[in-house]
Amino acid sequence: LVLNENAAQIALAKTDSNRLLTFKSIPPCEKHRIGGLTLKLRASGVQAPKDAKLTLVCQSLANPWMPLGDIPLRELTSEWSPHELKLPDIRFLEAMPDLKSIIVLLQNGRGATGTIFIDEISAMMRH
Repeated sequence: LVLNENAAQIALAKTDSNRLLTFKSIPPCEKHRIGGLTLKLRASGVQAPKDAKLTLVCQSLANPWMPLGDIPLRELTSEWSPHELKLPDIRFLEAMPDLKSIIVLLQNGRGATGTIFIDEISAMMRH
């Protein structure tokens, strides 16, 4: 992982894997209150198919595949943009206490080039 001004810097390259980044260590928190994720993104020189998108997925012992949502690459610019992804399925709430990792995937990104920056990823807590 390359850091640039404390943000994760991900170079898009021609690869067989669409997994860009995995956060395997979740800081201690009241995981049972997690209702989604927030993060900031920006891009530099991204060339990708029109339908290319980032997908964030949470994994827990109770549910190993909980997609939170998509962020189209075409929406990313050189300026930081905030993004909020709420849990799309109420059943995901039951799996949050055992949250183990968060994955960032590149979907429909065959041949994509450029750089994506991720910063300030955090949990949205429910009351």
